[in-house]
Parts: sequence; C-alpha cells; structure tokens
Amino acid sequence: MRLACREGFSAPQLSNRRMRKRIVVCVALILIAAVVHAETTRRKYLVATERSFREETLGTRTHARFTGVDGYTVELSDEEAKVLAAAKGVRYVEPDVERFVSAMPAPHLDASQMTPWGVTAVAAPPVWPLTRGEGVRVGIIDTGIDLSHPDLRAAYRGGYDFVHNDAVPEEEAEGGATGHGTRMAGVIAGADNGFGVVGAAPGVSLYVLKIFPKTGGAATSNVIRAVEWAIAQKLDVVNCSFGGDTPSKLEEEAYARARRANVLVIAAVGNDASWVRYPAAYPSVVGVGAVDRTLGIASFSNTGSEVDFVAPGADVMSTMISGGGRIGTITLDDGTSLPAHPFLYSKSGPAAGIPFDCASGYAGDFPPATAQNVAVVQRAGASIPVKATNAVAAQAAALVVINSAPDDMPMRGSLGSDDPRWPVAVSVSRQTGQIIGQRGSRVLLDSYVSDYEAADGASMAAPHVAAVAALVRALRPDLSADEVVALLAATATDLGDAGRDFVYGYGLVNAYAAAAAAVPARMPLPVRERRRSTGH
Repeated sequence: MRLACREGFSAPQLSNRRMRKRIVVCVALILIAAVVHAETTRRKYLVATERSFREETLGTRTHARFTGVDGYTVELSDEEAKVLAAAKGVRYVEPDVERFVSAMPAPHLDASQMTPWGVTAVAAPPVWPLTRGEGVRVGIIDTGIDLSHPDLRAAYRGGYDFVHNDAVPEEEAEGGATGHGTRMAGVIAGADNGFGVVGAAPGVSLYVLKIFPKTGGAATSNVIRAVEWAIAQKLDVVNCSFGGDTPSKLEEEAYARARRANVLVIAAVGNDASWVRYPAAYPSVVGVGAVDRTLGIASFSNTGSEVDFVAPGADVMSTMISGGGRIGTITLDDGTSLPAHPFLYSKSGPAAGIPFDCASGYAGDFPPATAQNVAVVQRAGASIPVKATNAVAAQAAALVVINSAPDDMPMRGSLGSDDPRWPVAVSVSRQTGQIIGQRGSRVLLDSYVSDYEAADGASMAAPHVAAVAALVRALRPDLSADEVVALLAATATDLGDAGRDFVYGYGLVNAYAAAAAAVPARMPLPVRERRRSTGH
C-alpha cells in the first residue's frame, strides 16, 4: 500500500481550521500505513507439521518443504504465524533464526610441509600407517571452501551451495567470515603432499555444504536443508563450527534424525566464555570446546554440561583462501625461526634490526637507538594502535608486541586502520619475547601474504574431533555413531576434574588410543614404546 500527503497548500490558501484538519488526516494516514506495513511485513518461519497436514493450508505464501523432517520454511507476518500455529496438522511455528561461525580470525611456511600442533596433540599421525580416513565421507556445513586450494583439491568430492542454490560451494573471497570453511577443511583434510599443512585425516572424502552468505548469519532453514543433504548422501561425519543463542525444535529434530541415520555431527560450543550454543547443546550433537597449547581450557571457550570433548582451538595453523592469509616470522642470527602473528593492517615485507626494550609502548618508552631498529613492547600499557603510532614517531623499522597472557601464545589484534606509515608489526609469545630479549643481536622480521594462517576459536577445535571420528570410522565402519562417541569418550585423555566435567567433557580426543581400542590386533606400538621394547 502506498499512501502520501499532497504538498502545495499554504496558510493563504487554507483557513487555519482546514489546515489543522488536513494535517490530522495526513498524520492518520501515516499511522494507518505504518500499521498496515507492520501487519504485512513477512519474515521466514519454520513450520513443523503432522503427516496429516495439507500443504494448501499455506495458500500462496512463499514456502519450501523439507525432505527429512516434517515441516516447511514459510514467509509469514507475525500475526499469520500465530494463526497458522493453531491450524490443523501444525505442531508448532518458530522463527527461522540465524547461526554464526565460531572462529576468532586472525612459523614460516616454506616449501616443506608442517604438521600443526593440533594434529599432533590429538595423536593422529601414529594412526596413519593403518588409515588416513580413506573411504570416510566427511561433510563441512559452513561458509564453503576455496575449491582451488592446492591442499584441499584432492579431498573434495562435491557438495551444495544453499545460499545460491547450486552445486558449487565456493567460499567467497570477501565478507565477514572470510576463510572460515577453508580453515575447517584444512584441519580435517589438508593433503599430505609435501607442502603447506597436513590435516588430521588427510585421506577422507570431503563434502562441502555452504549455508552462510557473504556477510551475516545463516538461516536455520538452510542448516536443516544441509543436514538433510548429509543424511540423503549418507555422510559419515559432519562438522558444524557455528552456533546461535536460540534453540529451534525443528532444527533439533533434524539433528536427531541425522544421529539415528548414523550421521555423526560434531559442533563447536562457542567463543564467549559462557554457555554452550546451538547446535552443540542438542543431545544428538557432539559439543566440542577448545584448549590452548598448555592443554588448558582456552580463555574464550564456552563450557557447560553439553561439552563432550575438547580439542586444540588456539593458534591453529590451517589452510586459508588462497592469498587471504598472513604469516609472520622472526629469524635469529643463528637461523632459528620463531612464529609471530602480523597485526591487521601492518606492513608486509621483511624488516631487520637490533631489538630494543620499549617497555609498555608509551611515547617516552622509545629510546633514540630504536630508530631503524626493532621496538619490543609488552602487551600491557598503551593500546596497540598507540604503540604503533609511537613506533612510527621513533622511526622504528618494526614493532614486536610480547603477549604476557598465561596461554603463552602470540595475540591477535589490529592497528586500527589501513595506514601506509605503519611498520611491520607482529605479536609473539612470552617465551619468544624472552628469547629475543636475552640475545640482544640482530633479528629479521617477515610478514607476508599466504595461503595459510593461524586462528583461534572453538571452530578450530571441532574439526579435530571430526577428523578423529573419521579415522575411527575408517577402521571400524561397522560401529554406529553412538558407538563411535562411546569409544572416543572411553579413550579420551582426561583433563580437569576426574571423569567427565563441565569444562573438558570427557577430555581431549586421542586418535591413537581410540584406534588401539577399535582394532587392538592391528595397531602398531607408538615409536617411543617400540624403541624401548627393542632395547634401542
């Protein structure tokens, strides 16, 4: 409906009474238009139905039927939703809420291949002589992946884009969650090809289901459609590194159906140090929290009774959209290379000089000798942009920020804006900072664009568990999803309080222990035990 008040009348043309009347009429029309607009504004709802429901009840409203759960996604006004909820054959009506990715975006990768610390921490490499996950179909419901990435091409087998409704689940190069799905894929299935990174289960077949648009959250209806696709295609394991605050009964039904169909769904618990998000909180979904390099719970990881396992989720190196990653290193005069994280907007390229202690990074903390050398500051004190501004004023060639946090990792951060004056600026762990300070000799910093990048988040933890589950399913395809979870629980490395707890769940997944329990007669001894048994 389009309503408008005509213009062109004025006091000389109309009496005061007539003018007041005309104004009242215009205001009334505007209010009526607002009410009509509110009543007719529609948004997506999930409509759960009985088998007896007749689709013609929906009339001409825009709708789509789910294939696995009994229900529809329908565009309704709030009033229409209330009316439809009382219709014959309707179980309930709920909003089609959004889900959001659970990552917190962010060693020199050269021609050689690196095994990320998380892959080692879950004890995946000792299982590879028996299986690397061959024959197991793993799905990633996420933002899509870089289909041309050299470390992912071999594993990719197909998928679907529920955003654009086509069979090309390519991750978009720009947007709020750039590289998220590509990161998940690398943790699981990074190729063992001699360069880049290797995933925990590099032999699996990877299926990619894109539900996130370029920016913003993913509709629950698309989550349901992706889960239905996974069931129809008989996937073995599915990773869901996303979540939301609001539960959905129809979404919960979809995940429950997946579990009954032996599709094992793994999900991240969330990143704001609070309660477990959905879908990880659903009983049929395996909830995964994040630990740091010390195997303590990561400061950001959510906790609660729904946590089933934990896995590495801090400073995890993985694949990134080609050319979309940033990597930093600090090389000592003896050739030792130490990891560093470039700050967002920092300058790319090499920079060299002698490190000088510049305390907390305030203007008076930079000695004159810092010019053309490396300013080293502590995380505490001035903000990162202020530290960088003061480093520029001191004519420093580079800025190194030492993270003093207990997890002893480089920190993520930003210089605040894209400014050509910024130096090469990186963060290092407390241990690396001590090494630099003790030597007092010239160092070389490098910050460069890469196809790889480290990141933090429960998002990074979930695919480690998905990969370990895939290794177990490759060794024992006869096990049900419930039996796989029970095996992982029985063999996890217990952390925190004895037994299952609200912080670590059953503990850190252990691929070797799980495989040894699954196929004890086939499992070789770990290297250190084999050597001890032969007397070497």
